[in-house]
Amino acid sequence: MERNFFLTHDARRDLFSIASYIEKDSPRSAGRFLEVFEHACDIISSLPEMGSVAETLLHVPKLKSARMFPIKHFEKYLIFYRPIAEGKIEIIRVIHGARDIPSLF
Repeated sequence: MERNFFLTHDARRDLFSIASYIEKDSPRSAGRFLEVFEHACDIISSLPEMGSVAETLLHVPKLKSARMFPIKHFEKYLIFYRPIAEGKIEIIRVIHGARDIPSLF
């Protein structure tokens, strides 16, 4: 099945880092995190306007036209994405909401 989303290099690095961190306490939870992340991306790609516009982050150039969406069961982690051509989305970053998000862009 063709995916309607793709991950930037930063997003791939974020996912690896998050899964590695979760895996220290629970390998099963790390696997679950990756599963629900992929499911969230499938949902977002079918309804790209469903995520929130990050109003407080609009001054960050890389986040223009970007949206954010929490990962179900891991709501503290946010997917930052933007709709692109042909009904696809670009996953820009995956970040814990407690981090200094503007500094990461």
